Order: sequence, then C-alpha cells, then structure tokens
Amino acid sequence: PAAAFGYSPPSYDSACAAVLVPNGVVGAALVAQYRALGAPLAFEVNEDSVGVWRVGRDERSTAIANRITPDQIPAAFEASADVWSGETILRAKNVTERRGTRQLDFVDLGLIPALEEQIREKLNALFHEVLSRTERAYRKDTGEKPDEQQLFRLVFRLLAAKVLHDRGADGFATLSATDGASTILGEVRRFYGPAEEVLASSAAQETALGVLWGGVGFQNLSVDTLAYIYENTLVSESSRQRLGTHSTPGTIARYVIDHLPFEDCPQDERFVVEPCSGHCVLLTTAMKRLRRLLPANMTPAKRHAYFVKMLRGFETDLFALEVGKLCMMLADFPNANGWQLENRDVFASRSRSFTDALGDARFVVCNPPFEEFKPEERARYTKLRASEKPAELLLRVLDHVHPEACLGFVLPRQFTDGRGYRAVRETLARRFQALEVVALPDKIFHVSQTESAILLARSPNNTRNATTVTFAEVEERDRAAFLDLHRVSRRDVRMRPVDAVRESIVLPSLWELWESLRTSRTLHDAAVIHDGIEWHKFSRDECFSDVPKPMFRSGYASISGQMTAFQPIRAAYLNMDPLRLHYGFNWDWHLPKIVLNGVRTTRGKWRLTAFTDQGGHVFSKSFIGVWPRSADTPVEGIEAVLNSPLANAFVAGRSRGRDNQISTLRTIPLPNFDQRGWEGLTDLVHAYTSIVQRQSKGDTESERMSALLRIDSYLLAGYNLPPHLERKLLKVFDGEARPVSCEFLGYDMEAFAAHRAMGTADASPDRITRLRERRGVLGQKLVEKRLTPAEDRELADIDQVLDRYSDMVSPLPFELLEQLEAEARLQGVGADPKE
Repeated sequence: PAAAFGYSPPSYDSACAAVLVPNGVVGAALVAQYRALGAPLAFEVNEDSVGVWRVGRDERSTAIANRITPDQIPAAFEASADVWSGETILRAKNVTERRGTRQLDFVDLGLIPALEEQIREKLNALFHEVLSRTERAYRKDTGEKPDEQQLFRLVFRLLAAKVLHDRGADGFATLSATDGASTILGEVRRFYGPAEEVLASSAAQETALGVLWGGVGFQNLSVDTLAYIYENTLVSESSRQRLGTHSTPGTIARYVIDHLPFEDCPQDERFVVEPCSGHCVLLTTAMKRLRRLLPANMTPAKRHAYFVKMLRGFETDLFALEVGKLCMMLADFPNANGWQLENRDVFASRSRSFTDALGDARFVVCNPPFEEFKPEERARYTKLRASEKPAELLLRVLDHVHPEACLGFVLPRQFTDGRGYRAVRETLARRFQALEVVALPDKIFHVSQTESAILLARSPNNTRNATTVTFAEVEERDRAAFLDLHRVSRRDVRMRPVDAVRESIVLPSLWELWESLRTSRTLHDAAVIHDGIEWHKFSRDECFSDVPKPMFRSGYASISGQMTAFQPIRAAYLNMDPLRLHYGFNWDWHLPKIVLNGVRTTRGKWRLTAFTDQGGHVFSKSFIGVWPRSADTPVEGIEAVLNSPLANAFVAGRSRGRDNQISTLRTIPLPNFDQRGWEGLTDLVHAYTSIVQRQSKGDTESERMSALLRIDSYLLAGYNLPPHLERKLLKVFDGEARPVSCEFLGYDMEAFAAHRAMGTADASPDRITRLRERRGVLGQKLVEKRLTPAEDRELADIDQVLDRYSDMVSPLPFELLEQLEAEARLQGVGADPKE
C-alpha cells in the first residue's frame, strides 16, 4: 500500500522502504511479491505487530529483523531515525559511497543486480518476440525483408510511447492501443522532433504495437534496463561495427561518476560533457550524482533547469540520441524538454560548440569507440594525431578542456601500455597530479568481449615531472564482485616519473618483489627464445600427421587439452619441407631445449607450462622454445624456472590476452645460482620426474607434492627474497589450479614454510614441532652451561630454521604497512619520484 523513495523519479534505484499489508499471503512470501520494488527495507503491518524485514536478492537472504508492537512504534522510529533515513539507505545502496560510512546490515547489495538480471531476461524475450513477429508481418504485407534500422526504430518509438504513457507524461497519458500505431507514432515524432523513418507498413506497425502495448507495464523501466534493451536488441551488428557501439554498463558508469570529486567543485561550476554520448548512460549517472549534492529543498523545476545547464552530450548516431533523450527524461521524470544533446561527430571538425563546451567542462566523461580509424575516415577527418579513436579523442579533449577539469574515460586495455597511447599517457601525466586506472577483464560489456580499462584523472599537476598513479586490477575470477560491489582484485599506488608513465601506466602486481630483482640476470642472458615453425599456408592435413611421411619430422603439433608441467606431450609429425615453411626452419632443433605453451591454457595465474625436450623434436607456433646458451645453465634448471610460481606471477602480471609474449619471457629474473646451485636444482627436477614416471607403481599424491615443493623451495632460495615477499608471491596462487601431476590449488603456507626453512625431503610441520622440542632441550642446557660445541652449532642451525619458518607463517604486518604507505602517498606524503 505504500512505498518510500529517497528522491524522484521513483525507481528501484531510489526505493528505500515498503509498507505491506497481508492480503492472504504473509511473511516472507508477501515480502517476495514486492522484491521488484527494489526497497531493501519492508514493514509488514499485522493486526498485533509490525514486522521489520530485510529484503534480500532471493528468499534465502530475505529475513525478518524485528517485530514491533503498536506501543513500541514511536520509540522504534525514534531509535532508528538515522539508519532508516532515505539519505542513509541510499548511501548504503550505492556501493561506491560506502567507504568510511556505516554499513547497514539490512541492505543487501546484491538486490538491485539480481532484479536487473531478472528484468533483463524477461524483456529480452519480449523484444525478440516483437522483432520476430513484426518482421513476419512486414514480409507478409510487402513480400520483402524489412530494413533493419527502420524496424528497430519502429519498435523503440512504440516502446518510448508506452513508457511515457505508463509514466503519465503529457500528451501520452490518454493514449491507448485503440488509437492506432499511426497516431501514437505521431506523438512520438512530436516529442523527438525530426527523426529518421520507421517501417511504413501499417500491418507491421500494428503488430509491434499489439505486442508492446498488450498488457506489459513499463512504469518502472530504469535507465540501465533501457540501455540494455537498446544495445542487445535494437542495434544491428553492422551498425555496431560501423559506429563501434559498446554500451557502458550501469555499474561501470557509476564507478566512473562516483569516483570523480564533484563535491570539491562549486555547485554552479559542475559542468559535465560527454563526447560520444550514445544513449547518455554516463550523463544520466552524472545527473543522479548531482542530484545527491543539491539542497534537499530545491524545487523540481529549478533542479531540472540546473541539470539542463550542467549536462551536455555529443553523438553522431541519431538513433542513439533518440534513446539518450528518453534516458535523460526517465532519469528526471516528468521533465522532458531542453536537454543539450547535439548531433555532432566530434572527430569531423573542431566545432565551436564542442570546444566551447570543453572550455566550460569541469568533468569530461566518455566511453568512446575503441576502433582504429578506417582508411575512409582518415581521408575524411583532418589533422589526426593518433590512429586509435580513443587516443585522438583524449588529445582533442586535453587541447580545449578547462584547466581544472577532471576526466573519467572507459578505454581499451591497450591504453595502459600500448605504443599507440604513449603520447596520450605522457600528456596526461604532465597535466594531472593524480591518475587512477582500473584494468578490467573481458566480458564486462553486454555484447563486446573487449578488455578495457577505466581512467580517472584529477587535479592539475604543478610539478609536471611526476604524477601519482593508482593502478587497480580486476581479475577474471573477481569480475562479478566488481560488477556488483566494485571490489578490485588489487590496488597499488606509486609516484611515477612522467617518462615512466609514457612507456606504461601499469603498476605490475608484486612490484616491490620485482624491484628487488631488478639487477638479476634474466632468461635472455641465459637462453635464446624462438617461436615454433610457421607454414606459408596452413592446412592441418598437409602440415600435421599421426604417422611418418616423407619430409615430415617428429614433433609437437598442437595443444590438445591441458599440458602438465615437466611432462612432454604426445608427439606427432610436422611437415618440414623447406618450400612450405615461412619461419623457423633454421632453428637448432637437434639441441636440448625447453618447450612451453605459446598460448595460455588457463585464464588463471599459471600461464606457463614447460617441459624439457632432449629428442630433437620440432614444434609449431602453438609453442615457444628456449635453448640454453651454454651448459652452465642446464635445460632442467630453466624448465624449473619457467614452471615456478615466480616466473608465472611475473608473466601473468605483464600479459594481456591469450598469447605468452617472447619479449616478456626474456625479462624473467633468474635465481643467483652458481654451477653447483644449478646442479642441485637439476637433481630435484630429475627426482620429481622420476616419481611422476612411476605413477603406476604405487607412488602417492603426497610424494609428488613433496617433490614439487622441494623444487619450488630450492628455486626461491636462489632469489634470496625477504620472507614477507615470498609469502606475498605464494598467496597470489590461492585457489589457482596448477597444471601439475597432483592436485594443487594453492600453497599450504605451513607445509611450504617447512620445506623452505629445512630444505630436506622429510620437511613437514611435524618436523618443525620436533625441532622446537629439541630447541627447548638445548636451550635448557645452554642456561645450565652444559652445551657442547656440537650442540651449540646444532642450536644455531635450529634457530635459523625456526626463524625462517616463523617469518613465513607468522610475518610482521607488512601488508598493513604497505596500505598505510599507499594512503600516505595519496596525501602527498613522501611523494618522491625517485623512490
């Protein structure tokens, strides 16, 4: 019977509380009927009490928190005045504003994403139905296939009319399906002004009208859901490719807008410009942010006038502008007029309206097309300085934007370290005091699978020699947590010289570890690395064979299934006819070498899987070969390095996409072993492979695991890392399936620390316990001055082992210290670019 909203227009974004009266259904079942309202708090009014319910994303997370008797109601509301206020509930629903604020236990942050998912599934089915039925009606009426763009515009305009009708907008509230499609489309044309044509077939129009107006209510259709409908059902594949359409998901828009310092800018100067505005997802999100900062007593008319003044968009696609206008209207319903949305291609010319808007803008937000300029666009546009559209747009924005402006851009992942973005990164570093980048995995957008990144640029840079870089990364396994709650997998902050930012804005994970190994020998110093062979023209039947053939040679053709570290895969035969080979025919195939995967076999941190080849096999470009430069660095030692946690973390932190890059492999640090050290590592590899090869003779899982940990432990000892950095390295692999012959989902720190501290085959936490007991005995003899010289040496050795073990299992709080240091850097404390 009642719902309370934190602001208008009412939607599930602004819903705060529901008041429910049993109607034959009570309790959790009653609350579930109203979950789609989006309110996290519900009051169930019974005859003898009021139940206070937490509304969750599903039945399991929905629960009653309290029951209030009638005489307790005034006191309950007085006691909960703060936590039940609209401002507090909305702040709790907004994931990016929860830092430093009180978290409300009755707010389920998964409620809104769950509702959006359910709504999208239902509407997706509805729109596929209306498109299919309308197309059939058009074919039947005309005998021709409909123009796809006209079909989409017809469906959208009838949807727009239904939304405006259900919201009670002027000119639409009294319409009904009986008025006919022609009349309704006329009203939409009046609303939008001159627009492109729709399907002229009356049969097709009436069919679409019947489906969309046939009892389906769109009163609470949100901007995010409308944007989803637009990109998923109303954008053709040809149009998507031509215009580079990839809609900004609402959660990404919220991250961008809510991490820009609007509150630090005077109220009358919060001008927001969105180039390539599409359907205005970023502008509507900015509108919500501005609304939260306005005085609560501002009238709706003044608030609308303020929004119209502050928000400007530029877009080349007229259809996207139609959608954008409806999105802006829905976000500020019932106000519909005056939005500054201009049909303009920001690359075509340096228009006065665009440059003037940038000159006023204190916030420029954008999700530009990710593509490179096509040849015909290069001919049409003048004075381009970059081949990539995002880079060119950033340079144009930086030419004209207000000196104190902030930027919030969604960009292709190549922005972080791609060569084509060097000039942009340098300009940004000289212009802004603080740059924040969030590197995102693929599958972030509704349709596009492109890897992307968020760029936030704030505060004028007064030094121009260095800037503060905050680099966050979202791994694939944390994609859902970021989309729902904006949680990142890691975040690092460093002061970086401008020249370093020009080359790359990436702060690799474990950067302190890599800095400690900066002077180490690298794999390039010890080995030559090559791709496998490549044919002029590839045909599986002509290039690969399961049986010997003339001109074919035994080798490794392709990766089928999962490779296993230290274990060769099944060999086949490869065509080595020099006339067919394009690349790789002159490598030293007969020499011992290490073979590893050229393409990642998993999306996790274990990117490398290597094995030794002593048999002179060849291999295709699915693999990479590593040939030692001399016998001083044996193949088994390099094999162990490439299969190690350190090498895999090093490559994973520097790699994008599927391929393992030779340029990255060359820079892998090597342990500081002398000849004896490499020989010891080789012996451990032989011991492990011997155990694996006799699997059928009853070896146990624990034997293989122990032998593997001895290799890892011995290898890490060669790097001489501080214990806390070793621990940080190994924690990276928590929950990560390692491609080895035993089940390996991360390091048991106690078991590994025992191996690392003792370095023996029988190392274990139990042995550590016995060492502690022995230390107690020797310590007592030391106190009593009965310790022999041999026992004195034994005690010193035990102390060394136990100290190493304790440093790894119970380290000092280095992570807390690093977090405090990062916060200090953000405040400018110790911001020395030479650090």
